[in-house]
Amino acid sequence: AKFMKYNSSLARRIDSNYKKMWIWSIVDVVAVVLAAVFFYLALGLNIVVESGNVSGINPNSNLSMAIIAAIFIFLTLVFFIITLVYAVKFVYNAWKTVARPDDKVTPGWRVFLMFVPVFNVIWAFFFFWEFAKRANEQLAILNRKQEVSSFAALLYCILNLLSSFAGGLNGMDKQALMASLAEYPLVLFSAILVLGVLNIVSLCLLVLWVIQAHSASIEIAETRHNMRAVEIAEGYTA
Repeated sequence: AKFMKYNSSLARRIDSNYKKMWIWSIVDVVAVVLAAVFFYLALGLNIVVESGNVSGINPNSNLSMAIIAAIFIFLTLVFFIITLVYAVKFVYNAWKTVARPDDKVTPGWRVFLMFVPVFNVIWAFFFFWEFAKRANEQLAILNRKQEVSSFAALLYCILNLLSSFAGGLNGMDKQALMASLAEYPLVLFSAILVLGVLNIVSLCLLVLWVIQAHSASIEIAETRHNMRAVEIAEGYTA
């Protein structure tokens, strides 16, 4: 018989989608890097050709590089969609492990509402932070250690809110905004640095949530499955 790492079918789906999500995300990153490399090669060759220094250079090389870059850009989009599909399936199944019978919002709707623009910034609190709290409650009931950091999930939601607010500034008159900031270069540099750090920290917190949600949801699914198996076995022997 084929060896199965997990007894629960739900745990197997969570683990499978989790691994496929990471694999395709890595493939997508590689495609992005290659697209950037060929794009800059094409740009560099185009500059050289336009300068008139074409000695030893095929004038059509920049076109070839541009076509290759375009192909990788297209593949980047394809790989991103594949990654997103597995990510959606992962969080959907993870949420099924902490869903309650009296919930008015199903796991499917919870995932769907994360794709609603603007609203998803607030809904993130009811998605990431709420999952962390529920997972820890379930793990405590099942006598398992808490594995999802509620603080990290809350901090991610707050940073995501701040990042969205900063992104909303793009709707302002960029030329006027940059002109005013140019008068204070230190403020401009500090703002860019702070936003960059916040985005990196936010990304790290999201990765942490994904890793912890994976282990916690599998723990809950497996423990429940094994407990039901024991109850069934005891029912037969009674």
